[in-house]
Amino acid sequence: MNSLFFQHMLSKQFHLTVSSIPAEGMELKGIRYFTPELDADNCLILMPQEIGSWSYSFANIQAHGNVYLFYDTIPASFPALPAIKVSKGENAETIYMLWNRIAAIWEKLEQWEQELDAISATDHDYQHLFDRYDDMLLEPISLIDSHFNYIAYSQKLSRQRGYEETFVDDVRTLPMDIATRLIIDPQYQALEKRTGLFEFTDDFHFMACNIFYENIYVGRLISICTENEAVDAYQRVVLCHLADYVTAMYRNNTTFYLEQPAFPKLHSLFLQALESGSVSSQEWVPLLAQLSWNHQDTYVLVQLNPTFRYEKNLYPEYICPQIERRWPFILAVVYKEALFVLMNLRLAPEKARQEFTCFLRDNLMSSGNSRSFHHISGLPEAARQTAIALKYGREKNPHFWYHDFDDYAFDYVMDRVKGELSGRNVCHPALLLLMEEDNRRHTQYYKTLYTYFKNRYNTVAAARELFIHRTTFIKRMEHIEKLMKVDLTDWQTCQYLMLSFLLLGDEC
Repeated sequence: MNSLFFQHMLSKQFHLTVSSIPAEGMELKGIRYFTPELDADNCLILMPQEIGSWSYSFANIQAHGNVYLFYDTIPASFPALPAIKVSKGENAETIYMLWNRIAAIWEKLEQWEQELDAISATDHDYQHLFDRYDDMLLEPISLIDSHFNYIAYSQKLSRQRGYEETFVDDVRTLPMDIATRLIIDPQYQALEKRTGLFEFTDDFHFMACNIFYENIYVGRLISICTENEAVDAYQRVVLCHLADYVTAMYRNNTTFYLEQPAFPKLHSLFLQALESGSVSSQEWVPLLAQLSWNHQDTYVLVQLNPTFRYEKNLYPEYICPQIERRWPFILAVVYKEALFVLMNLRLAPEKARQEFTCFLRDNLMSSGNSRSFHHISGLPEAARQTAIALKYGREKNPHFWYHDFDDYAFDYVMDRVKGELSGRNVCHPALLLLMEEDNRRHTQYYKTLYTYFKNRYNTVAAARELFIHRTTFIKRMEHIEKLMKVDLTDWQTCQYLMLSFLLLGDEC
């Protein structure tokens, strides 16, 4: 056990002063109860008689009035050891009581470390581990993952210091303006490779310790430096001590999110489905049940497109867990450098959907939204729809930030119909005949037919729009039908003609 922990606990229970801090790495081996009669003019010393054994003795030394605590490695001079000041006039009973209180504190610390060992070896969440450190901290410590989500932090101290209000948003994530600034800072990103205890400066001066799993950075323990040498020295010890337990817990669980065991596998299947659609119901449905989803739910896929401010590789990974925590009806992954959100419409109340769209707008992200579907096998098609919605939406409505596929599906169809050929080369040939006749005779056959279709085969409305009599319009339509040699009562012919008008567009 590190002596600084012991000294900290003594200072919390006694108004005593520790005279010095032992040499770095010196470990306190143990405290024993002492029962003999004491002489207040002497100094109580606990010392090893030899390696592996202990004895108790009194020693008349010049610095009487101090209680010295001996460590496993005895330095050359006694004053190098930490000492608890005891007034000269204290009687034997007082010293006796003090010593046994010290022994009780030692036992409490031993029990505390045993509890930490038990927590780190089980599936308790990380906040439970942090809560057991509350009495041992002088300043708050936080644990964030690689995407700036708070896994755990010293909640009581953070509130007292005002750090919670500054650094923690309502979904336990570093506020987006701070995270964005850090993401685009190469110097901050370089910190992910640091091992051991290190310090860095942003708006504040921090001490930190990275957490790695299989040599991959997964998170970081952070505490603010106070510039008080004694406090910071103690905090460094606590930070390293806690890092060992956090690392052990991560190694045992391979995740920070113990309360959501379905998520890692769901994310994996989500990515697999986006790639190929080859995910079976036997794999998908049991995992959905853990989130209170079911295989009959209706989904919409949304692809998010950050604006220039956020086009960094780290940004989508930061957004994904944040929106999953804020809205439980969402799964989010990064696929081919794009951020995809799967939204469960059954679990998404209208108000929550509005909040989500406002979140996109407020953070300058445009989105492409698929049609609704019912099975994960529909994800590849839905992903293509989101890409189409984004492409056409940016071209036609660049100032909009929310693009539905259905709003641009027809534009997509028209482009696909044209393909490599112009509208003239794929349209109904009868329309080309009308255009030639109009050019030769200065008639309006093409416009007349177009107006007829535009007014949904209503001869009165079409005649009124052309400013001609209804009888004139009917005779003109009879002539057009003979000239084109088509049957305008045939539905397929009418579909082809209507599509052809759209294909020709400005070409006519």
